[in-house]
Amino acid sequence: MPRSPDEDVEPSQARDYEAAHGEIRKRLFAGASWSGRERNCMYLNVGGGRFANVSFASGLDFLDDGRGVALVDWDFDGDLDIWLSSRTAPTVRFMRNDTRAGHAFLAVRLEGRQCHRDAIGARVEVVSRTHGNQGSKLKIQKFLRTLRGGEGFLSQSSKWLHFGLGPATGIERLTVRWPGGDVESFGGVAPGGRYRLVQGTGTAERWTPPADSIDLAPSEPRLPERTQRARHLLAARYPFQNLYFETLDGQLRRLADLKGGPVLVNLWAAWCAPCIAELTGWTEAAEPLREAGLQIVALSVDDVDDAEATIEDAAAIVRRIGFPFSAGKASRRNLEKLQAAHDDLHIMQRPLPIPTSFLFDAAGELAAVYRGPVEVDHLLADVARLGREEANADDALPFPGRWVTRPKLRSAVYFNLGLEAHTAGKIERAEAWYRRALAADPEDASALTNLGVIEIDVHGRVARAIRLYERALVVDPDDSSTHNNLGVAHRRQDRRASAERSFRRAVELDSGHVNAWVNLGDILIRRGRREDAAEPLRRALELDPGHAKAQDLLRQLAD
Repeated sequence: MPRSPDEDVEPSQARDYEAAHGEIRKRLFAGASWSGRERNCMYLNVGGGRFANVSFASGLDFLDDGRGVALVDWDFDGDLDIWLSSRTAPTVRFMRNDTRAGHAFLAVRLEGRQCHRDAIGARVEVVSRTHGNQGSKLKIQKFLRTLRGGEGFLSQSSKWLHFGLGPATGIERLTVRWPGGDVESFGGVAPGGRYRLVQGTGTAERWTPPADSIDLAPSEPRLPERTQRARHLLAARYPFQNLYFETLDGQLRRLADLKGGPVLVNLWAAWCAPCIAELTGWTEAAEPLREAGLQIVALSVDDVDDAEATIEDAAAIVRRIGFPFSAGKASRRNLEKLQAAHDDLHIMQRPLPIPTSFLFDAAGELAAVYRGPVEVDHLLADVARLGREEANADDALPFPGRWVTRPKLRSAVYFNLGLEAHTAGKIERAEAWYRRALAADPEDASALTNLGVIEIDVHGRVARAIRLYERALVVDPDDSSTHNNLGVAHRRQDRRASAERSFRRAVELDSGHVNAWVNLGDILIRRGRREDAAEPLRRALELDPGHAKAQDLLRQLAD
């Protein structure tokens, strides 16, 4: 199995690993199988260094994306049963071992006194004896077990050490090497028994299982029927960039223009019978929906891609049912934004079904997602919850319980919105989103860096930019772009030695950072070290032969 990189890995290798890991996550979230849909395998130790593949015979050859395996004598019948965990459903399976081989066993539980109480790391050696038929030779066999705190992947078996003794008829000796190295022998043990071994006593204390037991009847897991329909209430509101849409009569409107209360954005199509039934139900319930303060925007997807109907068909349906709310056309950009929000909120990233609806609160933040039709009663109940923050978090849980800490939105959501606005040249909005990201996580290095770029490039506040870059480097000292940005800020203040140090650190961390090589050459020229400046500029041109500034600086050196 390939190892994850350690802390000493080269930054370029770490970036390659992170890119590959990101691609794996993307595939998993799209429904791919981690195990390649291969069946689980089980091998039986038959002695002599040989193993037999008993996957099918054992009944453990599931197609699950297997994760953890825990061994325990769950029913106290002397053999080991198995708990399995998987990434895919069913996430937990109990496999009871009902074989009747008639072999002997021994189970011991350790308790440390001079070492830690759990005695993790202790090693137990059991030597058994087997009397054969009359005249046959006495057989002596040695067994070793180590008590581990966690074994395999995300697994912890029982702290009872179990020894399968085969046809053994007695125990010659039992010794424990405790953590710390002390070796102790225990007497009074016999096959078929369970014993508590306390460090320093030398005597095994027999343990009797509880008399009460639960009769578990074998069964096949019953998975829920596959459906695309779901009602997801968010534990924390999700900020959303403004949505523009075109009404059926051709007017361009913004979602933010629908002020005064919550808004439901519905994606539907004229060819979709459940969509039409849903719109009809909302039309019939228009009065209670409006009394609740809800506005609805029904966006037809019929003009996107190879639709089975046209926007004219959608407009005819809206007129026919007398739809009393806003209706319009969904653009590809609308669908991309809504799909991106859905994917950011859900592990499984599937294309949105039709219909899908998004409930926004009065502040324009996403509060709920409905895949498939949503009943009017559910919609009214969810709108009523919008003003009660506590209720929203509790209702988002699919099971009963109490919050230890209230969920908070990830700063990455705000950062991504800021980056989108920044790329579009909407600097004021980008700055606001970056500051919200920092309010959610003061150590968001990416938000600190990009806010520093705005401070220096837009506002000309170099000192503030330097402070932001330095804060970002405390969080992520190996970010080459932040070191380069810091060098640029130092150069603006004519702090040439500091600028050189920053540029050198940037190219040490990322030898492919073209601008950092150019900036290093530039600062060396400014410091009067023209001979030293040529090499970084040549490195820059090797990476980008058309880099204009590197070409100009090299021409200056040649003059």
